[in-house]
Amino acid sequence: MKFSQVPHDRQDEVTVFKAVQGYIGVPNVLGSYDADCIHLSQPPSSSNISQPDSQPYLPCYHRHLIIGSIGRRLEFATGPRELAEGLLHAMIGHYALFTEGRQLHRDVSIGNIMLLDVIKEIKIPPGLNDLVNDNLKRTRGTLIDGDAAQEWGTTNTPSYQAGTKPFISLRVTGIWANKQEYMHTPIDDLESFLWVLIDNLFIQEEELVDKLDAAEWTQLNSNELGLLNTVKKSLLADCNLSVKDTMKTFVLFAPLLQAWSTIAYKYQDSLSALLKTDASLPEIEGLSLQAYADYIEAAQEHIPTLPVHWS
Repeated sequence: MKFSQVPHDRQDEVTVFKAVQGYIGVPNVLGSYDADCIHLSQPPSSSNISQPDSQPYLPCYHRHLIIGSIGRRLEFATGPRELAEGLLHAMIGHYALFTEGRQLHRDVSIGNIMLLDVIKEIKIPPGLNDLVNDNLKRTRGTLIDGDAAQEWGTTNTPSYQAGTKPFISLRVTGIWANKQEYMHTPIDDLESFLWVLIDNLFIQEEELVDKLDAAEWTQLNSNELGLLNTVKKSLLADCNLSVKDTMKTFVLFAPLLQAWSTIAYKYQDSLSALLKTDASLPEIEGLSLQAYADYIEAAQEHIPTLPVHWS
């Protein structure tokens, strides 16, 4: 059961995930109901929302979502391979949500990917049947929390600025820092999977050797967008060059980090150039589908080389 305060302009998660039930990387959503007695039409405390860069308070209602999927947070992966497979399966679920459900998740983050306790065979989205390896068709991970999802092609709602700061794409981080409006795309969400992996590797490094570049990790989890933009540029460059050779977890994942960071750079540039031309939705979608294929293919290439356990 999930309990959440949902703005009135947000879709019900049952609607978000309805068209993609049964696909790999998609949660088993059984139903939802609203607690009518806990509607919030006024902010609980003005001091909680007084920051200059906060969005206007939106009236919310209390929703209960019933989910059949049971699992663990991503941080509790038993080893590198389970972590990477969980990310890959959630990415495939994101693809299904976009291509089959016509929904863009917009909040890929470390808390919104779950490792499943029960591993079973499940459907692959039609567009990936020729790309996904047979040995990866048993789902280990799922994308959850569709609160911020938006139907692809619709205009932004008042709560349009969706995402969790440490995991939003570098492009979106810069736009938020400059307080600009923007179009969120699947390419931004795909880059978020890279940031989820990087954040998780910092966590695992702390668990393994009790040694951590605390300053850099703290900056990655900063609420200050200018600082966040700077540290993300640095981390993306490091991963692209595979220079974090003093951190064991980053060494284990170096080939995948380098592959995904290269892809992130490629599609940042391609998307920015395309958006400057007032591109149509089909053009943006076409570029996004290429990005999905590149990210998924890179993950499949490198996952078999990862050890099963952290030790």
